[in-house]
Amino acid sequence: MSSAANRIRQQAGPGSANIPKEPYLSREFLLGEKQRLWPNVWLMACRESEVAERGRFVTFNIADESILIVRSLDDGVLRAFFNVCQHRGRRLMSGSGRATKLICKYHGWRWNTDGSNDEIIDQADWGSELCQEEVALKPLALDTWGGWVFVHMQPDKAQPLHEYLAPVIHAFRNYRFEDFAPVWRRSVTLRCNWKVALDVFIEGYHAMTAHRQFNPVSGDNRWTCVTHGIHSMFHVRNFPILGDPCPHIEALGGLSQDDALFRAAKTRAEKIHVYFKLLNRDTGALFTDRKVRAMKRLAEELPENAEYMDLVLAMDRLHREEGRKDGIEWDQFTLEDVGAVGLDWNIFPNIAFLPQEDGALVYRARPNGDDPDSCIFDIYSLERFAPGKAPEAKWEVYASPTEAKWPLVFEQDFENLPEIQAGIKSRGFEFARANPIAELTCANFHYHVRRYVTGGGD
Repeated sequence: MSSAANRIRQQAGPGSANIPKEPYLSREFLLGEKQRLWPNVWLMACRESEVAERGRFVTFNIADESILIVRSLDDGVLRAFFNVCQHRGRRLMSGSGRATKLICKYHGWRWNTDGSNDEIIDQADWGSELCQEEVALKPLALDTWGGWVFVHMQPDKAQPLHEYLAPVIHAFRNYRFEDFAPVWRRSVTLRCNWKVALDVFIEGYHAMTAHRQFNPVSGDNRWTCVTHGIHSMFHVRNFPILGDPCPHIEALGGLSQDDALFRAAKTRAEKIHVYFKLLNRDTGALFTDRKVRAMKRLAEELPENAEYMDLVLAMDRLHREEGRKDGIEWDQFTLEDVGAVGLDWNIFPNIAFLPQEDGALVYRARPNGDDPDSCIFDIYSLERFAPGKAPEAKWEVYASPTEAKWPLVFEQDFENLPEIQAGIKSRGFEFARANPIAELTCANFHYHVRRYVTGGGD
């Protein structure tokens, strides 16, 4: 990668917020990711709940690899294997489901759910040259955290997951991610590089422009970032006074039809209620119905002249009360913990976690074959549920965003993505100049991707 690497070194060495354009566009860089990034990091594959019962399996595909996560029928152990027949290379399983045996549809070879071979059709034809032990499925490292299953393609080189995720685990130590379940799950193919898609969802700098319908009451919604080695997160730069307008509201202009709702709200508490009602509507995730109910009570129960900190404390108290009505609680998750987890984490390389007290959005970006102009984007909308109350959320797969109806926030982001990919190709664009405060998450993410792919990060 000599010529591209030289340009990258000139544009964005260690500590720079500049992001070179080649990694978004280059097939050579994509090949480097396949060879040196994906095999050397822990990858989030699925939820543990998807493989909770013996015999349940899930396939997870990334780049050229297909990975099979299966809970063994015999011992109940969760294992991961490369999803490929050891005879002629056909992929064994697809999608998810339950299996008593893993059977190749090409020549009928069969494996047990612990990866051991069960049958080779006409094995005697090989004589003593082939034994079942040598064609056992090839394992990956597997570990779990927070209800998620992670895999690593090189078991002998994998850093322990608890060390790899150490800053994330510490920040979320009281969050109990394992108590969450999907409300909806979708995968969609987008016309942009996987890194373009992830960029949008690991920074908040774009929100005041792309999602300007919230600006009348979002306060000073600017962000600052914290890096934790390969991982990073962002949180509010200043304590936002909800009910106040965004400081850039006049410059941005072009607000929405929802302005009338904000104008009709007379008190700060009423404005906060409208704000969360619209967040719930326009994300379809993250901000739960019980959060909206709590904010409605805020407007009804707090005096009109309530001090802002009294409103903040009441928001938290009423939200927890509404949770208890639904049979859930998060008392171990304190206001200090809320500050520690912030608004958004990039779990390196390809995950974005957006946590709220009782809702979460999780994004996963993956390359789409060998096309640097396309990616597969996975979305989990999660929520806390009382035991036995979680809904069945089917996995929806779309070839483009236009095949489905999306909440407004996603429509706004998806509209930008192909235009970004196209614009990066312009001769008039040299490299991305990330905001060194609000987009440090993006700069850190790209630096470490380059470090894996080209060596040394530059």
